Amino acid sequence: MDNLREIVRKEYGRSIDHTQKLDVGFDQNTAIYKLFSYTHETFFLKIRTGNFNETCITIPFWLSKVMNLPNIINPIKTLDNKLFVKAPSCYLMLFPYINGQSGWDSSLTKDQFLEFGKFMYNLHSIKLPDKYSSKITVETYSSKYRDAVKEIITKRSNRSYDNNVIIDFLMVLQQHQKIIIEMIEYLERITKEIKDESHNLCLCHGDIHAGNILINGNDFYIVDWDTILMAPKEKDLMFIGGGIGNKWNKKEEIEYFYEGYGQKSEIDNNLIKYYRYERIIQDIYEFYQQVMNINTEDEERKLCFELFKSQFEPNNVIDTALRT
Repeated sequence: MDNLREIVRKEYGRSIDHTQKLDVGFDQNTAIYKLFSYTHETFFLKIRTGNFNETCITIPFWLSKVMNLPNIINPIKTLDNKLFVKAPSCYLMLFPYINGQSGWDSSLTKDQFLEFGKFMYNLHSIKLPDKYSSKITVETYSSKYRDAVKEIITKRSNRSYDNNVIIDFLMVLQQHQKIIIEMIEYLERITKEIKDESHNLCLCHGDIHAGNILINGNDFYIVDWDTILMAPKEKDLMFIGGGIGNKWNKKEEIEYFYEGYGQKSEIDNNLIKYYRYERIIQDIYEFYQQVMNINTEDEERKLCFELFKSQFEPNNVIDTALRT
């Protein structure tokens, strides 16, 4: 954004010397910047376009300030005491910059896994006040991604491509078409059963993989609350031992987490399997969109393809989900 520094000055009273765009994640609707002020402070700026639900920032702030949940990075308020800025084409949220490592690049210690498990149990036990519960997204078990992927892999096209990564991507997609269709058909069967059953809904992060953990020495923080919703607790718990990013798969890591969390005997394994399958199908859709997008940079396209291809490797997410 050309007027980024002016917006931050006007809304937050911070004078920014220069900005650095960070290459974080694959969400096309989110841009991340590191801001450097003239007073040598650094900030983390998140810009969100497209759909935006203010609960992604108001609820974590409430959890931290009112419910005293640790491990949450609070936003910096604007000059008029707001948690975010509504610009003409986007929303902006400013945070203090924490110089840590993503959970993709660093591992939680035993004590951190215990604390992580305790945090998630406390999160799932929270009762939201009406002012938030009336606004937060509620799980619907949508068929959006499986319908889209089914269309992608079953449609016939004679179009040819001159990009080798796209050609390789489509070849791998075709090679694994059978297992993808089987997962979609399983989801279609079990979704009706899940909807017919009564499940306790709780406050969930919704995307609590290792990449949404920021580790800074002995401290760690839960970040990126864009997917916050009311859902069965298995929506979050499926990530523990789920194989995403080949993290949190070790037997001792799973045991440490659940030692902190407790209640393991009450987990619905059918829901864990449902959510693992659903996440795989969603990722296939999003990788496809990124790879096929003409605006995607070559390096990003290659990375998307490698991540997509790795899902089908032994002990990766699909293998793990099939064994759930």
